[in-house]
Amino acid sequence: MKIVHIHTDYKFVYNSELFEGSCFSNTSIIIDGDHKASERDSRLLIFGRNKVDIQEIIKLCSLADLVVLHDLDAIKIKIALALPKEVKVAWRFFGHELYGKRPDLFKSQLSRKFDSPLMKTRIRKGLSNIYQVIKNRKTNSQRFNEILNRIDYFLALSKQEYDFLKQYWQNLPVFIRLPHFFTDMKDLEVDFEAKERSEPIVIIGNNRSSYNNHLDLINIVDQYCVDPSYNFTLFFNYGNQGRYADEVIKRVNGKNNYAVIKDFLNKDDFINFYKKATVLVINGYRQMAGANIRIALEHGVKIYLNNRNPHKMFLEDSGFKIFSIEDFKNDLKNKNLGVDIKTGLNNFQNLKRFNESYSVEDFQRLVFNFLTDKKAN
Repeated sequence: MKIVHIHTDYKFVYNSELFEGSCFSNTSIIIDGDHKASERDSRLLIFGRNKVDIQEIIKLCSLADLVVLHDLDAIKIKIALALPKEVKVAWRFFGHELYGKRPDLFKSQLSRKFDSPLMKTRIRKGLSNIYQVIKNRKTNSQRFNEILNRIDYFLALSKQEYDFLKQYWQNLPVFIRLPHFFTDMKDLEVDFEAKERSEPIVIIGNNRSSYNNHLDLINIVDQYCVDPSYNFTLFFNYGNQGRYADEVIKRVNGKNNYAVIKDFLNKDDFINFYKKATVLVINGYRQMAGANIRIALEHGVKIYLNNRNPHKMFLEDSGFKIFSIEDFKNDLKNKNLGVDIKTGLNNFQNLKRFNESYSVEDFQRLVFNFLTDKKAN
């Protein structure tokens, strides 16, 4: 089966690798790609956004069995709507495409207070809607519904997340579950003794994004923390740098029990930090911070997620022990944020079962069955 992948961000080109197998022949396109990308990966086809290049992409995609849109933006919508009906289209869901449309559902009241769009942003969105009406005789909302009806498959991490989203976007395409994250257990071990010897390290959030609802967690720490030995660390090395991020920094500035990591860490330094950490708290109401959660599980870190986050339900249904934000409050009051060996071992041992329950091969088989009209199991 011929598959064409369309990317607009080089950082996520690796997602195409999920389709590398004996059943598929893959071609990866990057639009507006840095031309140095071709030096890093000669398999990439690089195009611009001009009319000639877009027509070339459409021509190439028209010969495919499946076109995978990695993220969903205006340029990918334009391409997908121009394809013949017999070409199947899949959307590799990144999150912001839907979550960004309903901040009332996915950001706390405090986050929204400091993350409301500036006047120039609201004006730009209004002008964009007028432009769409003039050009396509459709509003942005109508255009988005049109692409939802054109896309055949919705690729996401869990059925729990999909069912939650479908309450608000009822015409979502058919769900196909992405493979679980894979952990090579052979050389992996958790040094609980080292964690016990060091002071507790509590990681709050995964980046500057207001979806982390950091401000609510800072208020919880201010109100409930009674142990001065706890070190609260914010990963603040990527994401929007705006009024919300400035307010978070303002709230922790001058407090000795907070550390803010502003420099981007390489992979080894990132993992080494989690080897020392005892707790990870993600206060998002949406699925997010997947890599952080995976590495936390690999290194025996106790995890707290918001009960409104469907990813919490998915992990719990998959056998992991995950705690709530209410538990975080209680554990702050009771000085219980140190190493939790029992939970850490349970989650670490469950990783192997989790890995084996749904593999890349299982995912590829499912996609192949859909494309060949076989019953997908």
